[in-house]
Amino acid sequence: MTLVSEDKVYGKVGEGVTFQQTAEGLAPDASGVDGAWSVKVGVFGSAKESDSSGGFLLYLYTDDRYYEYEAVGQLSAVSQLKSEGYRYAYSGSYRLITSVDAHREPVLREGTFVLTVDFRADGTSLYQTAVSLQESAAA
Repeated sequence: MTLVSEDKVYGKVGEGVTFQQTAEGLAPDASGVDGAWSVKVGVFGSAKESDSSGGFLLYLYTDDRYYEYEAVGQLSAVSQLKSEGYRYAYSGSYRLITSVDAHREPVLREGTFVLTVDFRADGTSLYQTAVSLQESAAA
């Protein structure tokens, strides 16, 4: 999934920055059937003196299933990239907030995440974002 439909950056890295990005596309299911899931994700965050938080909203759906996840965390690391850009990493927790599934329980319920956001060297535009999820152990 690589189709970015919106990308906004306000401010500049090192001087206070806020960003948001949305992407949508298709993803395979667990058995590898390509395009089985429609996916939409919106990432957001800030790195300012008063607020350095980030997260995402994730929507996964098929014809008869729908899952919505919410995640919020804090800025956990800042580093300079070899490309002279900057990487901001946010970590925190995510959780399922809406589920419509006629047949089975959702695979993901809640856990932790890491969101990495790479800015170009100019500090005012995004180069790449990535989200990794770690599901919590079942109770």
